[in-house]
Amino acid sequence: MTSPAMSSQRSPVESARSDFIKGWSPPPTLDLSEWMDKHFVLSAESSTEPGAWTTLPFQRGIADAMVDPEVETITLQKSSRVGFTKLLCGYLGYRMHLDPCSMLIVQPAQEDAEGFSKDEIAPMLRDTPVLWGLVAPSKSRDSGNRILKKNYPGGTLTIVGAHSGRGFRRLTVEAVIFDEVDAYPPSAGGEGDQIELGKKRAYTAAFPKFIIGSSPKLAGISRVCNSFEESDQRDFIVPCPHCDHGQRLRWGGRDFDYGIKWKGVPPEEAYYLCEHCRKRIQYSRQRAMVDQGVWEAAKPFTGHAGFRIWAAYSPFPAAAWGALAVEFLRVKHDPARLQVFVNTTLGEPWEAPSQTLPKSELMERREPYTLRAKGPDGEPKYFVPKGVLVMTGGVDVHQDRIELQVEGYGLGEECWKLGYQIIDGDPTGDAVWDELWELLCEPRPMERGGEDYIRATCIDAGFLAQRVVEFCRPRWRVRTPDGRRAYVFAIKGSGGTGTLWPREPKRTKRGQALLYTIKVDAAKDILAGRFQRVVEPGPAYTHFPDTDEFGDRYFDQLDSEKAVLGTDSRGFPTRSWVPKREGIRNEAWDTAVYCYAALAGLKSMGLDLEREAKRDEAFEPSPSEGGPPGTGSVAKPRRRRARRKWKPAQL
Repeated sequence: MTSPAMSSQRSPVESARSDFIKGWSPPPTLDLSEWMDKHFVLSAESSTEPGAWTTLPFQRGIADAMVDPEVETITLQKSSRVGFTKLLCGYLGYRMHLDPCSMLIVQPAQEDAEGFSKDEIAPMLRDTPVLWGLVAPSKSRDSGNRILKKNYPGGTLTIVGAHSGRGFRRLTVEAVIFDEVDAYPPSAGGEGDQIELGKKRAYTAAFPKFIIGSSPKLAGISRVCNSFEESDQRDFIVPCPHCDHGQRLRWGGRDFDYGIKWKGVPPEEAYYLCEHCRKRIQYSRQRAMVDQGVWEAAKPFTGHAGFRIWAAYSPFPAAAWGALAVEFLRVKHDPARLQVFVNTTLGEPWEAPSQTLPKSELMERREPYTLRAKGPDGEPKYFVPKGVLVMTGGVDVHQDRIELQVEGYGLGEECWKLGYQIIDGDPTGDAVWDELWELLCEPRPMERGGEDYIRATCIDAGFLAQRVVEFCRPRWRVRTPDGRRAYVFAIKGSGGTGTLWPREPKRTKRGQALLYTIKVDAAKDILAGRFQRVVEPGPAYTHFPDTDEFGDRYFDQLDSEKAVLGTDSRGFPTRSWVPKREGIRNEAWDTAVYCYAALAGLKSMGLDLEREAKRDEAFEPSPSEGGPPGTGSVAKPRRRRARRKWKPAQL
C-alpha cells in the first residue's frame, strides 16, 4: 500500500508532463477588476484604508483593458487620486497568479524604481494570500527576490529607472509598464526614447502588452498626451440627474458656464453646473452619477485604448468638489503652484507662457515707492517697501561692464524690484569688482525701520568664468553686520525644464570653488507666468518702482525673449527660451532670473518666508530707527548679535 507521503511525490516525467499541460491550459476567465475584488488587498504602508480592495466604476474599464487580449497598448492620462498605482499592482499580481509572463516596469529614476518595489510590490506580495510563496522571501538567500528583480513561476519582474539605457538590455518580456512618463528625461542616457526601448524588449512576444500612464506636464511636449492623441480617446461619461445628458466632468473655470462652481471664499459648498441644462448638481449626487458612468471613445479602436480621468470622479474626501475649489483658491495666484494643480488635480497639460507681457502692460504697473532722501547729485533714494522680507541680487558680466539687479521678496514670493545698476569698466580688472562688492555690502534702509542687506546674489559665470569664481570663492558665505549670513553664488545656466536649483553644486578644478548649475528655462517659465497671470498685488505679484532705472530700456529687455517648441539633435521635443529678434539685449531679463535663482538657493538652505514674516510682525520702528515719519514711536527691533565692522573681503 502506498503511503500518502509517497503518493504526493511526483517523478520528473510526471512533473514535466504536468507543466506541459499547464502551459497549454486555457487563459484565465477572470477580468482584472474581478480578480482584484476577489483577491487584492490594500497594504497599510501605501493606503489610508488598508484591507480588501473594491474597484470603482471608472477604474473597471481601465483594469479590464489591461488584460483584454485585443488591447495591445493602454494610455492613461490622469490626475492623482484615481488609483492608477494600485491598478498597476493589481495587474502585476494578476499576471503572477493566473497568467505568468516576464514583465518590465520603467520608473522615472532609479530611486523611484526602488521605492515602487519596496513600498508597493513587497507589501502586495506579503498581504495578498494568492501571491504567497510565488516569490522567495526577501530575507532568503535566493537571488530570485531582489529589490529590482523578482522571479516567480513562469516569469520575471524587472524594474528599471528611465535615466540609463543599461536597464533595457538583455531583456525579453511580454508586458512593459511605463509609469509617470512625463517625468522621464528626454533620453535613456544616450540610447534614445525609453518607450521605444521598452517596446523593443517585447518585440518577439506573441501578445505584447504596453501600459503608459502619467500625469501630464507641459502642453506640446507631454508624452502621455501625445500617446493619448494616438489612441481611441475614451472619456468617462456620466448622466446629469436633471436632464440625463451624458457628459465628461470638466473643471470649467471663470469663463465657462458649466463645471465646478462655488459661492464665497472659502467655498462652503461647491456644486456642478450641467453643460446642457445648466442646472446645479450637488456633490451628494456625484457617486450616483459615477455609478452610472460609461467609457466612450471618440475615435475608432485599432488596438490602442486611451483613457482620460481626473480627480472630480474620485470618491475620496480630498477629491470632493469643495476640496478641489479650496485647493484652486490657494494656488491660483502663483503660476508655479497653479501648474501643479492643473497637472496633478485636473490631469491636464500646462499651457506654458509663450512670451512675457508686452512692454506697455508691464510699464503701467509702475508705482511710487516711499522717498527717503536725495543724494548729493540730486538722485532720489527710496526705502525698501514694508512687505520685503529678504533681498537678493542678480549679476550679469559683459566685456565692458557688470549689471546688477536687486529684488525683494515677501510672503507668497511677492516681488518688489528695488534697483538696477550698471558698472562700466573692464571686468578683467579689480575696479568694477570692488564697486560691485560695495553695492552688495550696502545697508538698505527699510520702510518698516532699521536696515537690511542683500542675503544672496547669483553671478553668471558664463563669461569670464574664472574671474567670477575667484570673486565668489571667498564670499560664498559671509556674515553681515547684524550677525546673519549672506551668500554669493557663482552660477551657470542650463536649458530644459526641471528643478531650478541643483541638489548640490559642482566644484571647479581650480581652487575647488563651488559652481551652481541652474535651470534658467524653468525660472523663465515661472517668472513669465507670473507676469502674465498675476495682475493684482499679493502672492507672486511683481511690483515695479516708478523710477528712471525702470524705464523704456529696462522693459524692452524684460520682454526680450519668447518660449518656443522644437527638437534637439536626437529628435526629442524641447521647449526653450530664445531672443525675439537677433541682437536684442536681455540683461534685465537675465538678472531677474538670477535674482529668483538666488531666492531658490536661500530656500534650499532653509529660508522660510512665513517664518521671516512672523519674526517681523511685531516690529514697530520709530523714526530714530531709520523708518519714515509716522511709522511708530516704539521700536521693537528683531534680536540681533553684537554689531561689528564689516569689511569687504579682499580679492
